[in-house]
Amino acid sequence: MLHMSKKFLVLSSLLALTACSTDNEPTENEMPEEPASEIVEDQEEVSTDEEIEDIVEETNTDEVENKFQWIYEELAGKSFIFSSGVGAWRTAFTFTENGQFSGTFSDADGPNIAVSVFTGQFNINEEVDEFTYLLELDELQVTSETGKEEQDGEMTITYVEEPHGFQTGSSTFELYLPYKPKEEVSEEYLSWVYSQANNQYDFLNSFGLYNVNHQLGMEELFD
Repeated sequence: MLHMSKKFLVLSSLLALTACSTDNEPTENEMPEEPASEIVEDQEEVSTDEEIEDIVEETNTDEVENKFQWIYEELAGKSFIFSSGVGAWRTAFTFTENGQFSGTFSDADGPNIAVSVFTGQFNINEEVDEFTYLLELDELQVTSETGKEEQDGEMTITYVEEPHGFQTGSSTFELYLPYKPKEEVSEEYLSWVYSQANNQYDFLNSFGLYNVNHQLGMEELFD
């Protein structure tokens, strides 16, 4: 009987200890949580960092635009032409403001004329030297209805998709300012701009555009 009592006491003690141990273990709902204030602070820090990055990016963009604004203003109203000098095709376009332009490509073959009317946007990205700036063709949109045919007297006008000088793959252009030495421009450019290649000076005496991707030269068009 004494032996059974001792055994009962031992079992009772073990059960009591187990219960205490279980009570002291934190449940899933009682796990320590990060204070709400710290979570809010972390979120505010992330938002602040993103806002700072946005402000810096906008500031850098504004600085670039302001830096080259005088060039956009110089180009406004100026016209350029791309032509082989032989044949009856040409692409002519005029700048308006902030690098925007509009123009027309035409190619006559007897009574048949291929035409493409377009608009576009150049962005000035970099100053290469005092007479050269790197431009990106940011947008080119053909506004005429491709494939449409019209009769104008005896002439048949067919609207085509790509204007010469801005064909697919055209993205990088160089802008040449007057007084750029001829020896600093490529032979490919000069081969397209006869009036510049053959002027009496050793420098360009007007604005020029060079399609770097297709090695095509365009020159300022004067009335």
